[in-house]
Amino acid sequence: MLQVALCSFLLNLTIGYRQSSNVAGKERCLLFATDMTQLLGDPESVFRLLVAIGTTVTDETQLTELARSLELPYFLRKCQSSAMDKVQNCAQQLLTLLDS
Repeated sequence: MLQVALCSFLLNLTIGYRQSSNVAGKERCLLFATDMTQLLGDPESVFRLLVAIGTTVTDETQLTELARSLELPYFLRKCQSSAMDKVQNCAQQLLTLLDS
């Protein structure tokens, strides 16, 4: 339950930063998301984390490069074997985004 709450909070932050030019805030969200990848076990929290990551890096070249350097593609490949289809699909879309 706490994992879902933290990931929901992070998702809300990334949505708030979406229209902002505050790159430092967006970077902090991405760094926090990277830290969370080591702690999550609940599939719903993983899904919310993936959506938060996608919200952060979409149309942000600098943040996409940061995501690659933080080895998020490794986490995304692990997510592709999730039991939840929406986690698999979201991970695949993020991998495609980071590979482009």
